[in-house]
Amino acid sequence: MLSQWRSTWVASPNRSASSPMAYAFDAAGGRVFFGGEIAEVTPLERYRAEQPPVNLALLPVNGLRPFFGPRLVMGPSQAVAGSSVLGARVLVPVHDAHGHDPLSRLFRTNGTASDAVRLAGPDLLVTDLPTGERWESPC
Repeated sequence: MLSQWRSTWVASPNRSASSPMAYAFDAAGGRVFFGGEIAEVTPLERYRAEQPPVNLALLPVNGLRPFFGPRLVMGPSQAVAGSSVLGARVLVPVHDAHGHDPLSRLFRTNGTASDAVRLAGPDLLVTDLPTGERWESPC
């Protein structure tokens, strides 16, 4: 799908160097949105107001946050809502593997890919893709 692709940088509202970034990849077969560090749905709404829908969204689902401080990435409900805002037919959850390394003890999570599967409606296919596994979109 992405053999001949073009990417678009999608910045968060404050456009600072430390702000979360996302990318949209266009190819002849469709559009993919990668928002690996997105915490809120609002930037996706702004993006979608100016861009056509995407076929596939890769969004975080674990709601990672430090013990003291704001959430760093989306949880499952925000990922499902964000996919809907983007017009995606497929959601591939990311940030679901945290929790098995020593550094993860400094953070807490609030959700999994399984939660996103449960929350998704009939118009959204949530593909819980294990790390390292290859998958081809039916879209």
